[in-house]
Amino acid sequence: PAGETEATVTIPVLEDEEVEEDELLTVAGTVVSGNTANTEALGSVTIEDNDEPNTPPTVEPDPVDVPVDEPTVVDVLGNDEDP
Repeated sequence: PAGETEATVTIPVLEDEEVEEDELLTVAGTVVSGNTANTEALGSVTIEDNDEPNTPPTVEPDPVDVPVDEPTVVDVLGNDEDP
């Protein structure tokens, strides 16, 4: 609008769960003031990715003593402590 020195531009950002690089957005405009035209105004915005990489759980084996040459039964779920 005439006489304004600032403007706010709203750019919606869609939320997702994809891990990706930050994105750079450059905004360019033309300022017309009096008889002066084509005075460029530039701005840049960085859209930062807020998603964490999906890392698989780690597994630590329980120590098991297995006698050599003897059949052994191991209860792998007996000490399962999942919440």
